[in-house]
Amino acid sequence: RTAGVKPAARVILEELGLEKKKYFVLVNSNRWLKNSYRALLAFDRLFSLFPALEQSVLFLGLEDKRIISRFEKSIRNRDRFVFRGYVERGELERLYMEAFCFVYPSLNEGFGYPPLDCMKYGTPVLASAITSIPEVCGEGAMYFMPASVDEIMNRILQVTESEATRQDLSKKGMKVCRSMMKKQDIMLKRLVG
Repeated sequence: RTAGVKPAARVILEELGLEKKKYFVLVNSNRWLKNSYRALLAFDRLFSLFPALEQSVLFLGLEDKRIISRFEKSIRNRDRFVFRGYVERGELERLYMEAFCFVYPSLNEGFGYPPLDCMKYGTPVLASAITSIPEVCGEGAMYFMPASVDEIMNRILQVTESEATRQDLSKKGMKVCRSMMKKQDIMLKRLVG
């Protein structure tokens, strides 16, 4: 490695004003079906109730300025949130890898690759308990009902307060991801072979 050159992940985090393992990440925040607004409200309430929480929140895929404005007007703890548009795949992978936790409050999902993408790095996952998500993520995620801001808030608090919970989710998530990738490889071989 060249002296004085920062690893790409650190550069991205610095650009966004984030610290390694001190942020939650959500994706596809522009789409209402991804339910990011309820997660935003849950995080904001938590930051108001527990100002000592050290994490911040990164919303990715949020490019519509009207939505960003609505989000910003709805929260009290503006300095705890980072809104960013879509990022390149390599950046996304690094952001997943360096996150404290991935939150996926989706209301409608056909499969749900983002949680698996995070699980492969051992990033703990909090996810919606509806649609295909529990089938895909199995025991590798902690679930909540996505229509309940209070339930989302409680799961976030659980993962911030318990290192044992984070470690358990990390281990189980990596196991689920490996298993799902093997299943997909087998199905692909059957389909093409």
